[in-house]
Amino acid sequence: MECQRLQEFVNFEHLLYGIDLNNISTPALNDPFEISKRFNNGIKFINARNILYLNVLCEAKKLNVSNSYAIRRVTEMLWSRATFEEKGRWCDLAKQVSNYIKSESMFPPKILRVRKFDDN
Repeated sequence: MECQRLQEFVNFEHLLYGIDLNNISTPALNDPFEISKRFNNGIKFINARNILYLNVLCEAKKLNVSNSYAIRRVTEMLWSRATFEEKGRWCDLAKQVSNYIKSESMFPPKILRVRKFDDN
């Protein structure tokens, strides 16, 4: 158990320092089509935080980090550090993705709820 916790910490540190914390308002994954392709694996809402999560996941893959705990923790840390304006940009991207998915009829309507970033 202790070995697993140590590995989670190592993954968290590796991912945290591998992602440029200053550039979270410029998503690596910012194309609605690319994002929409990833919205079928357990993500229930198209919202700003989940768009950020997908970007962290994308960066984690580049760094060969696959630990889901580390990815979630880094997402939460980045979200908590983001300014209101940065969160607003993530929310705008979530709206674009939702509109794209609706226009392409990719998923059933119930998944298309877009939530504001009120889940601070």
